[in-house]
Order: sequence, then structure tokens, then C-alpha cells
Amino acid sequence: MNYWVTSVNGTRESGVSYWNDGATGRPQYEVTQALVAGVGARTLDYYVYFWDDEPQDSLQTRLDGQLAGIKRDDIVFIQFPMRSAAVYIEALIQYLQEQIGAKCVGIVHDVQSWQRQAPASLAADLTDPASAAYREHAWLARLDGLIVHNQQMAARLRRNFVVAGLPNAQPMVPLGLFGYSAQRNTMAWRRELTPVIDYAGNLTKAGFLLAVPRSVQINVFGQELETHDQLRALTNNQLPNITYRGNFDHEAIVQLLPGSFGLCWSSDSYPFITGRGGDYEKYNSPYKAAMYLAADEPLIVAKQAALAEFVEAHGIGIVLNDLSELTAQLAAVTPETYAAMLERVHRVGNLVRQNFPIKRAAMEMIDRLEWRVANEN
Repeated sequence: MNYWVTSVNGTRESGVSYWNDGATGRPQYEVTQALVAGVGARTLDYYVYFWDDEPQDSLQTRLDGQLAGIKRDDIVFIQFPMRSAAVYIEALIQYLQEQIGAKCVGIVHDVQSWQRQAPASLAADLTDPASAAYREHAWLARLDGLIVHNQQMAARLRRNFVVAGLPNAQPMVPLGLFGYSAQRNTMAWRRELTPVIDYAGNLTKAGFLLAVPRSVQINVFGQELETHDQLRALTNNQLPNITYRGNFDHEAIVQLLPGSFGLCWSSDSYPFITGRGGDYEKYNSPYKAAMYLAADEPLIVAKQAALAEFVEAHGIGIVLNDLSELTAQLAAVTPETYAAMLERVHRVGNLVRQNFPIKRAAMEMIDRLEWRVANEN
């Protein structure tokens, strides 16, 4: 019995493919390395290519070579989204399950159709087998198990599977948070309580920061904006409460966040959560949350975000109904409550830095697919 985990390879150059690109690159690399270390998984490398009408004999030859080492009842952890043609993804799953007899577990980094489509158009596409949204859900629904961000994502997937007429009884294990391996100074991890917050991410989606009250100082990290005339105020240091700190690699940024809280927020406007990004936060555990916690930094999240439940349960940040509450909520944090919060953040951060969440989730899935079945027989 062996375990495998997919690993994307998109270039002949050394380094991690798509390192700075959303749910591929760094997050998928983290998961691969964690499962290799945590459960002894072997890497299942696949190359990025988009040959949409690849002939069946070519696909068969490609998969014969790629999957030669996998045996019946092995468990293959497939990270989604995959960077390849739909015909290849479909053939990969079918080959593993039907020709080899392996079990396939999906590790969901993102559900792309939820990010790209409004709920109304998505609902219509779920009944259309020709749509990309249906195809994405069909891949996930046919797997033997899914590791998802949280219970909210699991519940929505099950609802969507029912709408699409797809299987919906497979086990789903919630992750809670992603891991973020990082080195930290174990003697100097405490922060000072100040009215300063950090925001790191895609600044083209951060226009709401321009309306945050001037009493709140914001450190902004991200790629400098050369277009988007209005949003360039986030990176040109012309606003009194916004300081642009630059764009840094994943490895460096956890050492460079100077604020007292890290802001996890996605919205088209201020102060409420709006737009597709805001709707996605109801089901998403953003990778930046793991980054802040790896830096021993408490979080600020929206009440409607799926992450809010985790933050409240562990006492590792502030939960807001909307950003108009930010000034008052920051002022209400005392040095004593902040010190206690930092202790809790540091404990969670240690687990995040060790990639504990995905190791735990993978072990739970192995328990459900193997251990319990073995004990029943």
C-alpha cells in the first residue's frame, strides 16, 4: 500500500512551477512536501500541457508510463486545480480508478468556477454537462474522498453535486487552514500592539483599502501597480495612512510584516463584503491567513467569512461585521488581551509552519478509506 501526491512541473528550469501563481505554485508545493514528509507519499509528477484533442492512443501511452508504479488500492492525492487539458484530467482519474483500481482523493485548493462565476450563472451551468463548471464538479464528485477548506465548502459542494445530479456521498475532510513552512526567530516572535495592520496580496482587488479611516495605519505588500490610476494610491505613498512596503517572495515576507494584525479581506467596495471575491470568502480559507499566522500575526477577518469560525474558536484575531468597525475594534484591544492573543497565535503558528493541517487531514482521510474498512472486514 503506497501513497502518492501530484506535483506539477511546468518548466525545464529549476525551481517551483507557478511559485507566485494563486493556488498552484507555492501552496501545492507545500502540500506535496508535507505529504512526502508526513505520510511517506511519493510524488506523481505531471507536466503542464494543453492538447485538447489528444488521441486516445497517445493518452494511453502517456498514462501507461506516468502511472506505472501505482498499484491497486494505493491512494493518490490529486491537487486541484490541475494545469492541464480537460481530456488529460478526465483520462487520469479514469485510468487510476478503473484500470489500476487505486483510490483517488482530491485536495481542493480552489474551486475555480466559484471564483469566476456569479451564483446564478453557476447554478445554470451545473445542469449543463458541456460547461466548465459542470466538468469541474464532475471530476471532484467521482473521487473517493475530498480534502476541502472547511465545512462550509463541503456543504456547498454537496449541494452543487445534487443540483448537477452527481454522486455526493464521498467522505470530505475539512482542512481548516493551509500550512506555510517558514523559519521564525523563536526568541523574538512577540509583536507590539499598535493601530497598524498589514495587507498582503493582489492589490488590484484591494481598492476598499482607500476608504479605511485615516486613523488606521496600513502596510501594503504586493506587486506595484503601474496601471489602475485610482489604485496606484496604494503603492505611491501619497496617502497619509498607507505605506507601500514592496513585493517580496513567499520565503521573505513572513519576516517582514511589521503590523499588529494581518487583514484577510476580499471585497469590491468599502465597508461591506461585496462581489465574487467576497462571496468566495464564505467558503475559502485564504492562503494569506496561513502566511500571517506563520509570521505569528493575529488575523482580522469578516464575520461572513468561513475563516471567522476558526478565528473565534481559537481566539487568534478580530472578527468584524464590516470595515467601519475597524477603528473601534482595534482601540478595544488592550495590551493584556493582545499578549494573550499572541500566545495563542504562536501556538497555532507553530502548527502552520510545520504544515500540520494537511498532514492531519491526510491521515484522517487514510483512516476513513483504509483503517476503518480494514477493521470492518
